[in-house]
Amino acid sequence: MPLLPERIDPDAGPADLAAQVRLRRSRMQAWALLGPGQAGPRSELLDPTRPRWLAEEQVPRDGVRVERAWQLGRWHDGSVHVWLRYRVTPGRGESSSGVRWDLLDREQAPGQG
Repeated sequence: MPLLPERIDPDAGPADLAAQVRLRRSRMQAWALLGPGQAGPRSELLDPTRPRWLAEEQVPRDGVRVERAWQLGRWHDGSVHVWLRYRVTPGRGESSSGVRWDLLDREQAPGQG
């Protein structure tokens, strides 16, 4: 889910920049290409038609995972109660793309030897 930094007050000066930035949920281009019934955003949190902003300090570097699940419970009189629960857990951290950079081997340099 892309979150882009956005200045809260574009006319403010450079002092105290951290307090002037919030994160705006951005839209993924692939969502526009999905047909009905295909995978895509299915909740209020992910709804690409509604704007969503987060304070920068709410999202740690490792990210967060938000799960939504229906809960069912019974009261002592046997009545059934259903509610929607949100659970926020730490993310898995930054992932690696698997890209390797060129390495210099000091054992045998070209043109020597």
